[in-house]
Amino acid sequence: MRAQTSSAAYAGLAVTPSRYLELPEDPDYRYDVIDGVMHVSPSPTAEHSSAAGEFYFRLRQYLASAEAPAFAAGGRAFMELDVLLPDGGDPLRPDVHFVRTERLHIVDRYTVGTPDLVMEVLSPRTAERDLGGKSDRFMRCGVQEYWLLDPRDQSLRLRTPGPAEQGAFFSERQVQAEGVLRSRLLPGFAVGPADLLKKRP
Repeated sequence: MRAQTSSAAYAGLAVTPSRYLELPEDPDYRYDVIDGVMHVSPSPTAEHSSAAGEFYFRLRQYLASAEAPAFAAGGRAFMELDVLLPDGGDPLRPDVHFVRTERLHIVDRYTVGTPDLVMEVLSPRTAERDLGGKSDRFMRCGVQEYWLLDPRDQSLRLRTPGPAEQGAFFSERQVQAEGVLRSRLLPGFAVGPADLLKKRP
């Protein structure tokens, strides 16, 4: 893991979303934009990367299967691609996101618009933001499914737009360990915490 140093070209740089789009790629560092300022972002842990990769793999398998409806089969899944939401806030980089066929025009170098599905693996460093402000922005901007895996307690949550619960503007389903959640956006797509956290031989 690299520390934030002056050799990181964009560390501390204040950016607007449009300015962010114009920046040449820095091949040596990853960045998060928080309150309009770029910060060096540490690489994900092996467990985090493996779990996100497993979700991506299963989603890609589903999209290539006969189960996937036409609007999904031609869509695309992405890992760690920046998303610029229409609310004009900071760019976000979810672990996985999906854009259905008829909306692929929003994807170029980045996704400029609202993905249909987003998946995040929580970590001690990012959990509060992923469950709070980041979730709020995705849901308010129209994400249809927001999947959140927490390796610490082996839980998986699925947030969808729906009737407000206790003042929220989304509904949430949650399972532990061997439980399974089924997508309503993508009929036939189902996954659980144990599927994502298992170690492949």
